[in-house]
Amino acid sequence: MDPFSVQSGEPFVFRGNSDRGVLLIHGFTGSPSYLRHLAAYLNQWGFHVVVMRLAGHGSTPEILAKTTAGDWKHSALEAWNVLKDLAPRRSLMGVSLGGALALHLAAQEGLAVERVVSIAAPIYLKWMQGIGRLLPFIQPFHPYVYKRRLQVANRQELMDLGFYDRIPLAALHALMTFVREEVRPALPAVTAPTMIMHSLGDEKVHPKSAKYIYSHIGASKKELLWLPQATHDPFQGGVNADLYFKILDFLSQSDHLAYVPHAPHSALVPVPA
Repeated sequence: MDPFSVQSGEPFVFRGNSDRGVLLIHGFTGSPSYLRHLAAYLNQWGFHVVVMRLAGHGSTPEILAKTTAGDWKHSALEAWNVLKDLAPRRSLMGVSLGGALALHLAAQEGLAVERVVSIAAPIYLKWMQGIGRLLPFIQPFHPYVYKRRLQVANRQELMDLGFYDRIPLAALHALMTFVREEVRPALPAVTAPTMIMHSLGDEKVHPKSAKYIYSHIGASKKELLWLPQATHDPFQGGVNADLYFKILDFLSQSDHLAYVPHAPHSALVPVPA
């Protein structure tokens, strides 16, 4: 599959030529499409890559408003089972809500998760501190919050890729409850080697979230990396070769992967020697 053809909000799979695979999980109100370059880059190095779509995404904000954390967990587990049929050695990588789901999935017994990459997982939301428990009372009067980022010239382009222009407060409340009641308690059970990444300039999730995860996961092998990007999601805005290589390096540690590019992927990003 040509990664440049993955222009919609549909999930997709790149088949690799090794025994390793990775499941990529996008963020809240996001889309699989913005992970296509990373997926193709990892696939260049032989990884089987499954890029899933979370329940309630790729449709409408009204459908997302009716979606629960149970729906997100179910869709993540279904995608994991797809990867299970492709590769015996399987890892997880998620961004924002996807990072929280990756950690929660890695904590489950019997899944044999090899490695975890969590980016900007929302333990502490900057702009929601103090009012999270009020959301059920606010929702009937203000059910949506519009994204300022999409009130720009490329608004329609982003929406065509599967992004939403507004956030359903009901789904946001479900996210916060999921993190507080399920993700935080599960962190000690995450024993797979884990890399935690966070942008110091994250405008949505407080960077202390990364420190919390690092301090509470049960993994003896763990890394905490601060990203220079001044944004919540480092994958939006084009190819990021340095970030891609950091993820590849972590996922393939102790291995010596031969670079065998699959046309037409070879021109995506510079591949380190």
